[in-house]
Amino acid sequence: MQRTNILAGEFSPSGIETARCYRRIYLQKVLGLSPIFSTTALEYGSAIHAGVEAFYGCSGKGLTLPDVQRVAVAAFVTYWQEAGCAEDKKHTLGGGILTMNDYCSRYWGDIEGFVLEDIESEQWCPMPNGTSLLVKMDRVFNTEGRITVVDTKTTGMSLTDYYFRQFDNQMQTTLYAYVVEQMLGRCDSIQIDAIKKPPPTTARGEGFARQSFIRTPLQIQDAVNSYCSITDYIMAGVALPEAERPTHFFCNQAECSKYSGCPYLPICQHGLDHPTVGVNFTCNPPKPLSEVKADLAEMDKGEGS
Repeated sequence: MQRTNILAGEFSPSGIETARCYRRIYLQKVLGLSPIFSTTALEYGSAIHAGVEAFYGCSGKGLTLPDVQRVAVAAFVTYWQEAGCAEDKKHTLGGGILTMNDYCSRYWGDIEGFVLEDIESEQWCPMPNGTSLLVKMDRVFNTEGRITVVDTKTTGMSLTDYYFRQFDNQMQTTLYAYVVEQMLGRCDSIQIDAIKKPPPTTARGEGFARQSFIRTPLQIQDAVNSYCSITDYIMAGVALPEAERPTHFFCNQAECSKYSGCPYLPICQHGLDHPTVGVNFTCNPPKPLSEVKADLAEMDKGEGS
């Protein structure tokens, strides 16, 4: 998978979501600090995503449903084992296997609707402010004169209208629609392919739901304007001397408690010298945290003189 480099003006829709807190994007994307331990929920979602990708990757191969189920389940299990996931009540190996088997059975009918080049497609798109946007779209349905971008989501919420309401005007999926428009001339709709966790224990199929959304020209223009505003602010911060960057990339404290708590919170509370920082984070590209601190100290000294 290709990676973005903020220092070179490269962004992704998920990176823009991270920019709801500028301090977080500074620590994660500019300094390159990554939490050593990822959450089980995140890894479980990625494992399900790997299974879904393998399912659609069987398109055109003439496989039977049991064959496809084996391929999809194997992809899920491989990711799960390599990530070293710790099970909890909602995220288990057995539950994921059941979910992937049920997913294949439920959506077996649409496996031939996608061509392989439209599955897990990575695309670079030049943006109006001179930056570049990299999107990795789960699937693009482009047959019979209709173009739909499909995004797979795993969630612990009930798959009700309340859950799907968040996608009525979501920036990330709107940027997907914008990129598809730039590539293919138009995007007719966005489909959210939702998978509930843990798998249902009563009726089969209750753990899956799909809804489609349109994006008006006003929504797309708003998303592009928001993107440009956010990335202009980030690039202005990158251009500052290192000593001035932490103030520019301020912490949005309204985000600290979301998603079970921000892993970067110890840094915002205590700075890079807090003991947990030394054991909980790595630097990407790989570099000892002590060297990162030394580099920052040298920069600060240079700015002071």
